[in-house]
Amino acid sequence: MNRTDSVVYVGAVVLGLLSVALGAVREARGAIPPDTGYAARQKRAITAKLTGTVPIREYQDTEYLRCVSDAVSLALHLEAHHRGYPKGIAPAEGARIAEHLAGVFHAKRKTNWDSGERGAVLAYSLHRHGRHWPKSTRDALRIWLESVGSLRTDQVLNGTIDMVCGLLLAGEALGKTGDGAALWQRGAAALDDLFEHTRYRHNRELNGTMYSVRHLASLLWLQSLQDPVYRTKARILLESELLVHAHSYLPGGAMLPPRCRDYGGGLQPGRATRLTGALLQLLIGDPQVDDAILDDAYEHVRAGALTDPTAYQVPQVIRSVFLDKGNGYTFRTRIFPILAGIAPQHVYDFGHGPVFPLQMVVLPDGTGGFGGSYGGFHQNIPVLSGLIARNRAGEYGVLYHYQPRLRADKTRWSKTGIVTGKTDNPDSGHGEFWDYQRMIFHRTMLTLWKPGSEKACPDTRAYLPDFEGLGGEYRRMDGWHLGSIGRNYIAFRPLGEVAEEKRVKQGIYLRFAGTSGHVVEMSPAADHASFDAFAREMAARRLAFNEEELWVEYETRDARGATSSIKLQYAPQRRWVDGGEVPDKSFIDRGMMASDFVSWDEAAGLMTLARPGYGELQHDWQNAKISLR
Repeated sequence: MNRTDSVVYVGAVVLGLLSVALGAVREARGAIPPDTGYAARQKRAITAKLTGTVPIREYQDTEYLRCVSDAVSLALHLEAHHRGYPKGIAPAEGARIAEHLAGVFHAKRKTNWDSGERGAVLAYSLHRHGRHWPKSTRDALRIWLESVGSLRTDQVLNGTIDMVCGLLLAGEALGKTGDGAALWQRGAAALDDLFEHTRYRHNRELNGTMYSVRHLASLLWLQSLQDPVYRTKARILLESELLVHAHSYLPGGAMLPPRCRDYGGGLQPGRATRLTGALLQLLIGDPQVDDAILDDAYEHVRAGALTDPTAYQVPQVIRSVFLDKGNGYTFRTRIFPILAGIAPQHVYDFGHGPVFPLQMVVLPDGTGGFGGSYGGFHQNIPVLSGLIARNRAGEYGVLYHYQPRLRADKTRWSKTGIVTGKTDNPDSGHGEFWDYQRMIFHRTMLTLWKPGSEKACPDTRAYLPDFEGLGGEYRRMDGWHLGSIGRNYIAFRPLGEVAEEKRVKQGIYLRFAGTSGHVVEMSPAADHASFDAFAREMAARRLAFNEEELWVEYETRDARGATSSIKLQYAPQRRWVDGGEVPDKSFIDRGMMASDFVSWDEAAGLMTLARPGYGELQHDWQNAKISLR
């Protein structure tokens, strides 16, 4: 869905990430039927682009993607042969190719980031198909993997888990007490560190739908381990990541912020469909998504199909969170902040080190939702927030409200790009960040923004979708922009001076000057007599904004439908509900993750997912055990 262009690292903060995605809604509630199509989807992914051969060739230093592609292609061909599919490659021939690739990788190794996917997929091929590979092939893989440099253990994804996967799989295949002992010991120690770090801070990336799906295959391959302890730890890490995807996912293939990623200022077809949508479709089997999405998926996404389906299949209770949204929910989780060391003022610490708490709201039946983060972070997404809405015809509109990105300090992020403005900031490590505060309450989000004296870009912007062009309604009333798309109503109220407004391709473009903010509210159409009634109610809501002291107070509705007053103050950061102040930890923090379906016992290290009709799953992080019933 989202266009993924070349990565540009920029200093950024996530603002009011608001998203509505309207999928085809099931006519009747009820249990999602069990997934009987997983093996067929695996076959489709494995065989989609088989040629029957993998070339043995040399690579230029810049051909990282080509050599990774060949390693993945080899694994797909080996698996095709193993399962009796046409155009497969037998293990004996595969050994010759794997030995060549291992030698190339060892000679041209760069960073562990580059090496991770190569190491993981070759090690998986060795583990699954290389029992009778000659000693020269096995030694070539061992020598290369033993040369790997330092490993990061502060985040599971974005390349880290791949190399750990490679060490563990190769170590076990070569013998945990034999030739593979050093690899196994190093991989096991790294996975232990990742596991503990994730328990307390969660170390997934914020832009996870792009990068986490790229590396989930490694966690899937680790389900082939014979060692029960590390297989279980890898499964807990895998399923905790899947649960965040599940709560962020809307039936039909949409993904809520801040788990979505978009470079283009609007919802675009293209590469991300081959990445995010394909991997999740492979694992989940959304009946509203065509399996043909697998045919053009990237090779490293299709490699997620390599795992023997008898070794692992996503439990139905997790799959239900993807596909059955019930009466809706609020989901909270937390991630590890990349910038904690250089901008500690932009993160939270609730007792286990710095984190970014995330919050998402999903409407009944998954017809819409929104989400955002608390705190700022270094990130490479120019568009940092938005509302993605699909009408019944399948057309899309986007509402963005985001901060402009800035050029970074030369000493820190030397390749950062610019959207607007210039900076003469000293190399302090703070010039690329800016400040905002947020408050998400039921189906309402308040955001306040202040550029600050050192900030190069003194504005923020919003794009409102073309509601009418998407078959909905649009009107303005008492400062509100009000629209309908599909089965949802959306209200957007700017706070502060609107310096510029114009019609653009996406709809309406607004640019705010200086101190500003916004109120966003979304509501199912079924909760109102008509769009007119919704518009009148919003216009009648009590709203107070003090630009000088920078606070906003707003009258909204709580989960019971009762009137409630909420207030957000910028500095010092404070929040009130119905006149009572709510401390940060009480308002924001819910530990590793929590929703109507998920509970987290911090002291015991127990994550429990329970849904009537689907069963119960419990992850015991303290003892590395899983129970499913």
